[in-house]
This record gives sequence, structure tokens and C-alpha cells, in this order.
Amino acid sequence: MLRKKLLTLACVLAILAFGGCIFIPSGPPKAPRIEFNGIRTIQVDVANNSESHHIDPAQLARAVVKSINSDASATGIKGQLPQAQQAQPQAATPDAVLKITVLSESATLAPVTKLEKNPYWTFQFRISATLTKSDGEVVWSRTNADFPNVRTYARKDPPEGWQNPALLRDITSRLGTDLLVRMYYAK
Repeated sequence: MLRKKLLTLACVLAILAFGGCIFIPSGPPKAPRIEFNGIRTIQVDVANNSESHHIDPAQLARAVVKSINSDASATGIKGQLPQAQQAQPQAATPDAVLKITVLSESATLAPVTKLEKNPYWTFQFRISATLTKSDGEVVWSRTNADFPNVRTYARKDPPEGWQNPALLRDITSRLGTDLLVRMYYAK
């Protein structure tokens, strides 16, 4: 019994001695990791160049702008839609443009297990995105980045999922948030 206690104590000390403490989460970063010097407004332009065109570019642009604006108190950055998509056009010229291009969209059904009553789908998106300042400086860019989006959806036919407005809003909102997390924290 004493031997087991000593072994356990030795293991705990080894973990602490060799850096186990550095893996304790300290919470999310307070500010973005990339430099947004001089950027106070970001215009979000979205294009869907996929063959299927399931995601509405205007809906994704609105989701990204909403995510940017929900973080505005922490980042000091506001998002805006292109002039043509604004209900009341704003006179402010954006400091930067976030150009997002959806390259592909797919849905894959996961195998149903005894624990899972409803099938769940992985909606997969491949996206290229670039944040460019008004002077042409590229601040952040990702090419052919994969964005998996797992959702439980009680249908076995993906076309039904793509036509479900509530599911598409949820997927689009999550996609916009995931994209911003990657941009803000340079992932």
C-alpha cells in the first residue's frame, strides 16, 4: 500500500516538474492575437463559388458582421455589409475588407449507434478568406481552410437539411463565428 502511495506521489511530482502546470487553461485571450492597427470597421464580402450553392452569401455575411459586432466592446472593431446589402447605406468607408469565398460544401451522415437515436451530420465547408486593409496590406489570410460543422438533424437525406431554414441559420451562424475565431486568434 505504501508503495502505491509513493508511486502516485512520484508521478504527481514528475508531472509538475516537467511542465504539467503549463497546460492549465487560463481562460480565453482577452484581445485578438493579430494586429488590427488602424482598423475600426471591417466590410464583409462573401461569395459562394461552390457547385452546390447551399449557403446564401448574404446570410453568411450578416452572420459574420453580427459576430464582429458582438465582440466590438472587446476588440474596438465594427463590422458592416457592403453598401448594396445595407438597408440604410452608411457613409463610412471601411478600414478593411474581409473577403470570404465558399469553395465547397458537403454533408456526411455519421453512422447511427444504439446511443444515437437521431442521425447527425457533419456539414463541411472549404473556405478561403482574406482581411485586407484599405491601403492593400493583407492582415490575415487562409486558403482552402476546412470548417466542419457537426449538427444533429433527424433526417437521412441531406437535401432536406440544406433546405431547412432554421438549420441553415444555425450552420451559417456557427460558420461565421468559427471563421472569426480563426482570424482573431491567428489559427
